[in-house]
Amino acid sequence: MMEDYVHLLSTAAFYVKVKETYWQMRTLKWDPWFEPEVETTIGVAWISFPDLPPNFFAKEAIFSIASAVGKPLTMDMATKNQTRPSCARVKIKVDLIATLPQRVKINEENDNTGKIKSKWIKVQYDCIPKYCTECCLQGHDEHNYWALHPKLYDAREVGI
Repeated sequence: MMEDYVHLLSTAAFYVKVKETYWQMRTLKWDPWFEPEVETTIGVAWISFPDLPPNFFAKEAIFSIASAVGKPLTMDMATKNQTRPSCARVKIKVDLIATLPQRVKINEENDNTGKIKSKWIKVQYDCIPKYCTECCLQGHDEHNYWALHPKLYDAREVGI
């Protein structure tokens, strides 16, 4: 089911207990070129469209706008129920190393005149997972990679 797929991809980590020992497990998107030492650059994140006009609050319209950023998976409950008219939120699959747009242009055609009106919609990113292109792992970026910045490792050892 799609809900199960989205839930598993959205879970940062969970633990499996085997003989009194807990092992951390993470689910990542698999592809045919899977390499165990290289994590995928595909992650799941929430994006918001603040000040989205009310006539664009249908699921098809929101998913169409969100597809300019990544593959839309689901909307939050307030967006589905239209109880928060100020903002629409969508969970998407996104390439973590891609350049992500800060805004999306939408066009609307007047049925009577055929005139097209355009509007820019701001894209707000809510907690995009980090990806390190040095070690090819999710969870941190190059700025927080201790092998490139040994001072970060020393600070962890001291407990700072």
